[in-house]
Amino acid sequence: MIFLRDTPRARLVVAALLGLFWDPVLTRLFYWAGHIDVPVMQSLFRLHLTPRSHFDVLSRSVLAVVWALLLGLTYGLPLGLLARRYAFAYWLVFASSALVGSAFFAWLRGSGTAGFLVEWTLPEPWLWIIGALPFALIGSRLARR
Repeated sequence: MIFLRDTPRARLVVAALLGLFWDPVLTRLFYWAGHIDVPVMQSLFRLHLTPRSHFDVLSRSVLAVVWALLLGLTYGLPLGLLARRYAFAYWLVFASSALVGSAFFAWLRGSGTAGFLVEWTLPEPWLWIIGALPFALIGSRLARR
């Protein structure tokens, strides 16, 4: 077990490591995505909120928000508890290292720069990363109590 002194620098390193492993953790989480996506889509379909021709837009939007909340809770809350103060700065370190880690893992998968750019031109990854910020702010508020 690695023991780190509780310093701001050590907490920044942990925040960067959280971001670096964003992509592989997402990959593992999405193996179980059907347990979340299918019930949400079934509920949306049964509510008859839109005609069938617009159902894909509605379901994609709702699922993006659901995943933003889940990933925000999964990453943002620990990040905020870790940060205690200056949660936005820790979130910036997390987000930038998530981009670097995503580029690195895209390169390892063989898709390279094109795969990285295709992944990050979609709005969902940006929403998921930004979704961690409010939870980080809440976590830092809780840690200061």
